[in-house]
Amino acid sequence: NPQRFATIAGGLSALGFFVSMMTRLGGGDDDDKKKKEDVNTLDKIPTYKRATALVFSPDTRWGAIPIAYGWNAFYAAGVFAADTVYGKTPLSVTLKRITHTAFEAFSPVGGSGFDLTKVASDPGRQAAALVAPTILMPLLQWYTNTNRFGSPITPDSLQGKREGYSDTTKAFGSVNPISKDFAVWLQQSTGGSRANKEGIDINPALMDHLIQAYTPGLANELYKVAGNEVRTARGVTIPREKELLADRFSAYASDSSDAQAFRRVSEKAGGLFEELKITPPSDPRAVQIKKEYPGLALAMNAIQITNKGLDTLRSDAAKVELDAYQYRHAGKIAEADAKDKAVVKFKNEEKAAEKRIYGLATKAFIRAGFEPLVVSGD
Repeated sequence: NPQRFATIAGGLSALGFFVSMMTRLGGGDDDDKKKKEDVNTLDKIPTYKRATALVFSPDTRWGAIPIAYGWNAFYAAGVFAADTVYGKTPLSVTLKRITHTAFEAFSPVGGSGFDLTKVASDPGRQAAALVAPTILMPLLQWYTNTNRFGSPITPDSLQGKREGYSDTTKAFGSVNPISKDFAVWLQQSTGGSRANKEGIDINPALMDHLIQAYTPGLANELYKVAGNEVRTARGVTIPREKELLADRFSAYASDSSDAQAFRRVSEKAGGLFEELKITPPSDPRAVQIKKEYPGLALAMNAIQITNKGLDTLRSDAAKVELDAYQYRHAGKIAEADAKDKAVVKFKNEEKAAEKRIYGLATKAFIRAGFEPLVVSGD
């Protein structure tokens, strides 16, 4: 019944707009408890979560209700529209999010990693994602270093790690510790070490990626649970958003939202800065950049300070981890175990420090006029 369908679809869109509006205003940008350079909590919740669930209580464990796939596209359209009307999200980003969500919900190749909005900017990768058989999609995603949500699978750069380290060291800290332990054991058992690429050198992130892609849902969840148990036993701080089973109903703000905003602004501001360096001051393009981004110098200063702080943190973390490895390699097990505990403590402190550093950068970017880009993450 077309009329009934239109009524339901329109009602879901209106509901999404209303819920997003009330949720955003409830913890509004102008709240006395929040400073002007703070980001609304709703903007820190992953876009895919907001596109597939009714978020009524941001940053809480039971603050979301999953929506049936397909129908979620209409609800999400209202949600994202409210981001532009009552938030700081540019209209172009809102239209992109609505288009992408609808494609994911209704296209037979939805979930393949194909992004309709990126065909013009990245035709080769999108064409490959569109035509590749489903069974080969995880391998294509690994090759392009992009998961189905568009995020990198492994770091694009490894500050604080020397060139020549094995692939076992080249993964995000969120990689399952079981995968990492196995990758390290496999390389060492076949004649390699973390200082080279000898032996069977496999990135543990590849193991995680393939397990998530090719194992049944229950087995995949159990593997994640086992990984979290290992983290807990070692004293590793687990981000709230990594809670399993309850994840479908949680509405946590992403711990990495400020880090993602930093990467977006760094890319944009860095490009503008380099363009200004080679463009005569009297050139219309230079005048346009200075007019549209009067806070560019402030943003670049924040980027430089942040990168310096992160490099120091990561260099120190890599040194502590290397010390632990060398003790164990030399057969000094007691000293190695003590160092391993120190590594866990140091990395927990490093994560907290990184979050603070990224948070300060976000505030600086908003003061510099880059707020629309800060809240435009996917």
